Order: sequence, then C-alpha cells, then structure tokens
Amino acid sequence: MTAIKDGAKLRYEGITFTFYRMTHPVESYAISVEYGGKRLLYTGDTGMRHDMVDIASGADMLLADVCYLNEELGTRPIAAHLSAAQAGNLAAAANVDMLLCSHLWGGRTDHSELMRQVRAAFPKAVLAEEFKSYPI
Repeated sequence: MTAIKDGAKLRYEGITFTFYRMTHPVESYAISVEYGGKRLLYTGDTGMRHDMVDIASGADMLLADVCYLNEELGTRPIAAHLSAAQAGNLAAAANVDMLLCSHLWGGRTDHSELMRQVRAAFPKAVLAEEFKSYPI
C-alpha cells in the first residue's frame, strides 16, 4: 500500500501512474497513466491551475473534467471544475491528440452548447459516453 501524494509515481507491470494534486476543496488528483509509449491524463476534479499545460503536455488522450459553460464559470460557488473553454484551450495548448470530455453536470440533458464551446478551441473534442471504449 502506498499513500498518494503530489508527484507520487507508481509502477505496476510496465504501467506508470503519476499523481498531481489538483485545485479542489476536497483532495483530488490528476492521474497520468503511461504504457507502451502511450499516455492518458485524467484531470480529476479541478479548476484551472498555472501548470496544467505542463502536466497535460503531449498526452495521447486528455480525459477532462468539463462542467461549466464559459459564461457560468464565475457564477458557481466553487471554481473547482473546468469550463468548456478552459478544457478546449488546455487540450490545444498541451498539444494532446484527443480530448475526451467527462464529468458533465449541472442538470443538463443537452450537451451540444458545452461541446460547441469546447470545440471552438479544440475541434477534435469528443463527449464521453458511458460503457464506450476509446482507444489511444
């Protein structure tokens, strides 16, 4: 058993897991998973931080917390999640191959506006679907 902390690296059967403490009122970590020359970065619950581009840089897939429409960002009581523009801009600046948008909430059943805003910065963004797999 190993305690997770910021910067911790764990290796298991050729897979490397790296943990990054994120900006959130409840302890939350981004997780980088590397295997076979491919890298997935999952943001976890987080607001934008100054080093997010460095953390996500060059990932083959960015699985991002995308909760807010751009215009909602300053209106939520806790700025602990990414807006559509922040996620799209992060993916573009980090030069990732694929952006998979998840953690969509706020009572929306129609995510078309959220995805339109993400794709304004990163046209290849994909809305994650339950039980679907996404090859890297």
